[in-house]
Amino acid sequence: MARFTTARVEPPVAPGAYAARIVKAREKTSEAGNQMLLMTARLSTGAEIPFVVTFAPSQKSAKLVAYFARSLDLIIPEGEAVEIELLPQDVLNRAFYPQIELDDEGQAKIVRFLSRQEAVAINPKIAEIRLRPQSPRQLQSLNNQRGLL
Repeated sequence: MARFTTARVEPPVAPGAYAARIVKAREKTSEAGNQMLLMTARLSTGAEIPFVVTFAPSQKSAKLVAYFARSLDLIIPEGEAVEIELLPQDVLNRAFYPQIELDDEGQAKIVRFLSRQEAVAINPKIAEIRLRPQSPRQLQSLNNQRGLL
């Protein structure tokens, strides 16, 4: 007789733009030594998708983090090469707008971080979703905290 333990089966997630909230967030260091935030997004459909944002010393990573922050209504200080710190408590329970695609195995993954306006343009039903209000939050420059100009 075959025995097994059942697993929770999530409903399939269709590609597209969604409203979501970050329900889990923790820090980790990658094998390459870069800081990462490991997070779980709960989509407006109830499905949960794990994702990672890696803070690498590259222009590509800096742009990704800027789009991620914008989607969360986190305001990054003006200027180039401004050092900021983004902690799990800065992102936890904040709403954002991910664009989802399916990978080669059919698993949903976040491929872009959108503004609300961009997300509504892709998926007009997002405009009907009532989210808990969230105020924009200004992230602080570490450069200024260290007395640098």
